[in-house]
Amino acid sequence: MIPRIFAIALLAIRAAIRSRMVLTLAALLLLALAGLPGWIRGDGTAQGTFTLLVGHTLGVCFFLLAATSLWAGCAAVAAERSAGTATLTVVKPVRPLELWFGKWLGIVALNAVLLGAVVVGLRLQILIRAPTLPGDWRRCDRVVPCILPDPVQEAEQALQTLRAEGRLPANSPVAKLRADLIQEARTRYTLIQPGEKQAWRFRLPHHATGIAPTVRAVFETQYGLHEESALTLYAQAVSPSAAEAPFEVHETLMAGEPLLRALPPFTTDPGGLIEVAFQLDPSARSPLFLHPGRNLALLLPDGSFGRNLACAALLLLAVLAALAACGLALGCCFSFPVASFAAVVLILLALLGSRATADAADLTEASGLGERFGLQIVRCAGAVTQPLLSTAPITQLTRREAIPLRSLAQPLGVGFIAIPALLACISASVLKRRENGA
Repeated sequence: MIPRIFAIALLAIRAAIRSRMVLTLAALLLLALAGLPGWIRGDGTAQGTFTLLVGHTLGVCFFLLAATSLWAGCAAVAAERSAGTATLTVVKPVRPLELWFGKWLGIVALNAVLLGAVVVGLRLQILIRAPTLPGDWRRCDRVVPCILPDPVQEAEQALQTLRAEGRLPANSPVAKLRADLIQEARTRYTLIQPGEKQAWRFRLPHHATGIAPTVRAVFETQYGLHEESALTLYAQAVSPSAAEAPFEVHETLMAGEPLLRALPPFTTDPGGLIEVAFQLDPSARSPLFLHPGRNLALLLPDGSFGRNLACAALLLLAVLAALAACGLALGCCFSFPVASFAAVVLILLALLGSRATADAADLTEASGLGERFGLQIVRCAGAVTQPLLSTAPITQLTRREAIPLRSLAQPLGVGFIAIPALLACISASVLKRRENGA
């Protein structure tokens, strides 16, 4: 079985090379790698140059690979069946499952080679442009979020309070009210008035004792005004054995731009707490807004950019493998034009599902069978693709946030095993019923 799968994969690779698809895609990728950094101008800062070089260039290259992978999957079976070449497979001792996995393996192998070439080219571009990049671009940081209340628990407590006080709205379902409360808790900003002080706590990892962390915060102003504000940053260890004096420094920041300040290494118990507080200057003209869930974190040195780039490449390859599997399944079920159209619809459903269903109310709120069916489809698409889309490796690379190795297991398992195995079984049954597409 395995030798036949590898033989089919080799044939698929040869067919792609003969069709000049690989050469065309390689030329487009080379054009994006070499041209984008010179054609698009950044904001003039070192971080802006790094964001442009890594985020935009890698994003465009990944888009080209993703579109080609999905198209190649749709064409691998559907185009052969339309051209009549699939009839040659019927007389050979090849099972539908072997045919599917062979073609999928060939597409994934081509994606791996091309994505590897993109990574090498990007690394060369970074080395060439190193003088214009931030001085610490080789360093990646582990993000430690602040400790916040659980939005679901907050919503339940608020519902219990409203129910006990008899203030539950009579014209609104409880499920919708719960969803609104959860959404409000997740999007809540903290307001810092002039002269006011607000504090948050962070739990350090067990190995981080004695390591100097960095505070990263992005403040906003009312109506999005870009103005300077003066504030004082306080930091101290929260531990019975902590004897260090609190850290204090005065900062002047521009709203909307990240505030990065290195803190001294704190000596705490393993897994100890660090408290960080901001006090706005009493003479400030307007208050500051901070979303602690999105715009406040501690950064700890963790790994290098090279390791981060390799982890991001694995995650992107997992997405490409899942797209190739989707394209192959659609190509087995429909003709090439219909499969291509269905592929676009599925991508839109996946994007909608990942963005809109996380905080959606229960399906019982939907009015009508058609609306419930549509919400269920969007929610299922979001649940399947959420492990792949939630990692955002390109964004983490741009921000120089370390991608933990333990976070790779689920996306790689879904992209390389779960989705291909499920779609392979469906496609094999369709191919068997159609006599291998003949």
